[in-house]
Amino acid sequence: MRINANIKDVRIQRSRRDLMNALESLLPQKSFDDITIKDITDRALVSKNTFYNNFTDKDSLLEALFARYAEELRGKLEALKKTIPDSTPIDEIYRFFAKAIVDYLYDTLLEGGNIFLHDTSKTLFWAFESFCRKATVQIAGIYAKIVDIHSDYDLLSAFFGGGFANLIYYLMTSRKTIDRQKAIDTFYEITLPHSMRRRNIKA
Repeated sequence: MRINANIKDVRIQRSRRDLMNALESLLPQKSFDDITIKDITDRALVSKNTFYNNFTDKDSLLEALFARYAEELRGKLEALKKTIPDSTPIDEIYRFFAKAIVDYLYDTLLEGGNIFLHDTSKTLFWAFESFCRKATVQIAGIYAKIVDIHSDYDLLSAFFGGGFANLIYYLMTSRKTIDRQKAIDTFYEITLPHSMRRRNIKA
């Protein structure tokens, strides 16, 4: 009985993964509104029953996809933190994190094609904005004590998360040629807190 339960759990995880991968691969091709459940299940090679056994609708699948992005980014930032010497100035640490964030977004959201280019209804933007708010809370948790942040994390994430989302969304949907390094430099310069600029803080 235990083995059967484990097998069922693995199948559920695989089905959810395949459905998220299918949606992710379809987003660069057409808008989220135009993607049907059948498009997703055909791409994932699963039945509609499998879809509805795991997700209530497309929106819940999209939410799960961005939750996966948030978890992956959190893991990368935590791993990065462990590699940076304690004596590194905070502004340099922030540059490392800015690069890691932009690299992750470019590698993930642009790897199979820009998922935002067909976002006519802004559904993806709002999912991305939620992702940015969660990421902001994670980053604030790393820097709070170092830069004397005492603001409520929810309020902090609402303010900065919206700014990050708009900035990255613009960089990824702009018709201008904005390469990765320029995106990293822009993200760093615009978002670096003044408290990090004025003080030679050590982590």
